[in-house]
Amino acid sequence: MQSPGQFFSNMFGKDATHQSVTAPVQVNHPGSNLPVTAGQLAPETPGMATNGIVPPNTDTSAPNPTAPLDAFTDIWKNAPIDPAAPVDDGTVFGKVNPDDLIKAASGMDFTKVITPELQARIAAGGEDGVKANMEAMALVTRQTYAQASFATTKLIEQAIAKNNARLESKLPNALRAHNTDSLMKENAVLSHPAAQPMVAGLVSQFQTRYPDASPAEIKKHAEDYFIQFSQSMINSQAAATTQANNDTDWNKWFAG
Repeated sequence: MQSPGQFFSNMFGKDATHQSVTAPVQVNHPGSNLPVTAGQLAPETPGMATNGIVPPNTDTSAPNPTAPLDAFTDIWKNAPIDPAAPVDDGTVFGKVNPDDLIKAASGMDFTKVITPELQARIAAGGEDGVKANMEAMALVTRQTYAQASFATTKLIEQAIAKNNARLESKLPNALRAHNTDSLMKENAVLSHPAAQPMVAGLVSQFQTRYPDASPAEIKKHAEDYFIQFSQSMINSQAAATTQANNDTDWNKWFAG
């Protein structure tokens, strides 16, 4: 097995090892106790001077390829719930408790429509008393129907007002979502069917996270996210490739 020296000797000719070699000249640099061979000074690189000395307070750590994504770390976290916000139960009339209706009805006197004369005829009995009793029942029924119809009308009015308020509260977000979607379609990548599920979820998160952001700002956030994400993927792959090259055992490669 050839050593790296034998390999290069055979590559450049047998006489390569007999060529004269100029003796290195030792140059002392101020601020350093280590001699540096003249003619072999490495070019200055970031974080390192030409004499090979790392200046103090210099960060020589490798850059983090995923750092651009740090700004979007919290985007997928659920926004905190406002305890003071009104609760939407999803109903139009609200949750109706039957016990409350019975309690409200118990406070109504449906017999007040029965006049004293009618009560006297009922009390007298006989055929006219039976007829007066039927008339009283009809009066109470009509009164009950009228009160129920009036209550239903009020419930409908309240339900319509509640639903209108709900629609009005959702209208700005609906318009913002529509305008944002229109802006997204201007970008061929963001509007591509293959990207739509990711874009839709991301836009929804940005709209929740930044409720006051305009459609243009939401679009900018989405574009920045995908740009930083793709750039981080490229940087990560490049860093992995560089590390793999640095870990290559060249002696084993030449020996093979």
